Amino acid sequence: MKQIRPYGSWRSPITASKVASGTIRLSEIKVEGDCIYWIESRPSEEGRNVVVRMDAQGGVKDLIPREYNARSRVHEYGGGSYFVHRSTVYFTNFSDQRIYKTSAGKEPTPITPKNELRYADFTYDTANDRLIAVCEDHTNEKKVENSLICISINDSDDAQVLARGHDFYSTPRLNRDGEKITWLTWDHPNMPWDSTELHVGNYTRNGTIGEEHVISAGKSESVTQPSWGPDGGLYYISDRTGWWNIYRWTHGNTKQVTDKNAEFGVPQWVFSVSTYDFTSPDTLICAYTENGRWFLGEVDIQRSELMKLETPYTVISSVNAQNDDAFFIGGGPNKPQGIRKLNLSSTKITTIKRST
Repeated sequence: MKQIRPYGSWRSPITASKVASGTIRLSEIKVEGDCIYWIESRPSEEGRNVVVRMDAQGGVKDLIPREYNARSRVHEYGGGSYFVHRSTVYFTNFSDQRIYKTSAGKEPTPITPKNELRYADFTYDTANDRLIAVCEDHTNEKKVENSLICISINDSDDAQVLARGHDFYSTPRLNRDGEKITWLTWDHPNMPWDSTELHVGNYTRNGTIGEEHVISAGKSESVTQPSWGPDGGLYYISDRTGWWNIYRWTHGNTKQVTDKNAEFGVPQWVFSVSTYDFTSPDTLICAYTENGRWFLGEVDIQRSELMKLETPYTVISSVNAQNDDAFFIGGGPNKPQGIRKLNLSSTKITTIKRST
């Protein structure tokens, strides 16, 4: 017989632990060639972060074994724990904070020694076969130091500091010909959404930073996500108007690419946040939030025109693009978070992976 019980006292076969164990957190989409990469944080594996790849045929494969966890402790919040270059994955392992490299079917091998250094937010110096990364030195726990560092992928003893002197660093990025580098810094007591400095420097043939200057700095200006566009310009997000909008800097001139009372960026709690990417030298895809809801948009860079793209999602993150496809993590009140691919020509949305 049916029994009426007081609210909250009835038993359900769907327990909180079952719901949690069946849900994964998706983050950090990267696209290289015909492959898509992302991070899965799995409660069923004690919260381990796994680098996953889907190949051109749709095959999905874990790229790191069970004993590894791709998670950085730089700034403690993490993010930016892996990078892909020519199908080789470089990642920070949580237990020892060493950088390892691996590719499909191969056991990870360390490229940094055992020490008190932590690494995150990588980019690749192709000319010198080196990784550039944010480094956090915990050798002296009373005075933790942050810097930009470059590390040879072939010789773990061949590492050098590129920049130091600020309390925090992030987002080192080389331009496409490897001749210029950009990065962000900020200092106590600021958080990165309070005040940051955007640096640009000449990157020399021997892998050092030559002449450099600050192109955006202010006591109340937050700059985030600097990225070199296919047109050679340096793009970044700034809140100088009170809203995080996208800007382009080239040859000393700055142009506002988006002009909307909306946020095209997010607070940089973690590394490797991505809310925009390029589909061509003239077009970028972006996510922005307005009145509590996220939207996907396409921007004509030359005209500074934003066109909203229709999607059924209210939360959007980790935007990447390649050719005519936009990749992102999207979800909503009646749709679980998932990795989505939007073909811009057909407007067809394909779900690559769902979180639950």
